[in-house]
Amino acid sequence: MSKHKILAVDDSQTILKILEMILTQAGYEVYTAEDGLEGINMAKEVKPDLVILDFIMPKMNGFQVCKALRKDNELKDVPIIVMSAKGEKVGDKFINIMGAIDYLTKPFSPEALLSLIPEVLKKIEAKRTVTGSMPPIEPGEFKREFSTEQEVILNTIRNQVYTNFESVADTIMKTKSRGEIIEIISDVLSESLSEGLFEDLKIKFEKIIS
Repeated sequence: MSKHKILAVDDSQTILKILEMILTQAGYEVYTAEDGLEGINMAKEVKPDLVILDFIMPKMNGFQVCKALRKDNELKDVPIIVMSAKGEKVGDKFINIMGAIDYLTKPFSPEALLSLIPEVLKKIEAKRTVTGSMPPIEPGEFKREFSTEQEVILNTIRNQVYTNFESVADTIMKTKSRGEIIEIISDVLSESLSEGLFEDLKIKFEKIIS
């Protein structure tokens, strides 16, 4: 079985060296990047199985890197572990909304890191097995008739919203505050129906959505 590829992104060379040593000794194939932009480029090149990402970095912070990875079709499903000295202050809600699957508090022990990684890899694999991909809308599924171009647009929006809601499902189920649920839903819809999505659709079907 091939090694899992792990990309570590942190502006501290010391942290990167520690991560590389621990993960290499544990049998992982390790890649490193010293800032968010380099991390995104490295992720596109090596297609990692997991990204370990520092929250506070120059050029691009963890929030921005998560957002960029989730917009890349080839990297959107890669699990992300966020590292932060703030720990709980970063919050499960933020991590789930941005697509990260777990977080690690600095300073961390090798044992904590090595116990978390297999859990994350198993969690993401189980999620893929259970949920699979969102089936496209078949012609005639709506009550009214749509042209082929319109169905493509609706499928694109529907699948993007589904994917983003799937990433925060656990958070919504655990949240008891109506206000927080509304905030999460608002964030997910805002992220799903981004300008980028509509620009892509507009290029394909200028006459329909112009």
